[in-house]
Amino acid sequence: MSAKCPATSNLGGDKPKKRRMSLSLESKLNIVKRHEDGEGANSIARALRLAQSTVSTVIKNWANIKMAGETSTTLMAKKVTRQRELIYEEMERLLKLWIDNLTQNNMPLSTTLVTVKALSIYLGGPEEKRLPS
Repeated sequence: MSAKCPATSNLGGDKPKKRRMSLSLESKLNIVKRHEDGEGANSIARALRLAQSTVSTVIKNWANIKMAGETSTTLMAKKVTRQRELIYEEMERLLKLWIDNLTQNNMPLSTTLVTVKALSIYLGGPEEKRLPS
């Protein structure tokens, strides 16, 4: 009969878990430029000490990265965000008021009802300008 592995064995070795890193917009634009100049993904990855899959993903998303580079105020940005349209903010505000009103009056509420109401607020029915019942 073979001996069992000890409960404290470390199968993964003594290496700490690799942390996820995010590249700045500037470094992504650098990768895209190098690729456009004819350099391969493998050589870019070796030169920048990045995983080849990271470089390939950046190259695959080059259109989005270039568009973000044109509109971004700082190239050191790590995350590209989008501004929400005001119509959505207003719709959510009105929908929340409507839901709060129903909750206070102990009225039944369902997902379908909320979805229909949100759509009617978004499309701007005449009764949506005031607080509906």
